[in-house]
Amino acid sequence: MFDDKVVSAWKASEFLELVIAFMNKLNISKHFKVEINYVYYLVYFYATIFLVLLLIIDIIYVTYCFQIKKFSFTWPLYLLRNFTGLFVTVFFLPIMGNIFLKL
Repeated sequence: MFDDKVVSAWKASEFLELVIAFMNKLNISKHFKVEINYVYYLVYFYATIFLVLLLIIDIIYVTYCFQIKKFSFTWPLYLLRNFTGLFVTVFFLPIMGNIFLKL
């Protein structure tokens, strides 16, 4: 975790062992390392693509409704407002990372 130069400069290997042990307890990535097979990856991949396509269809529908200036339902607007914000902020990196990363 620390470079050898840092360890020799501090001259406190016992303290650094405590720090490393504490940091390993805080490291949550090791708790989520699950072996995912190819089938689960494909299910996640296609489900994500499906959700993105549904959002694009909703964008087209809302654009069309604005163009004709008539809304039969308002739920597409709420859906577009809420899910577009989630997709471009919270879900952007997980979606892009899982689409373009190799297993």
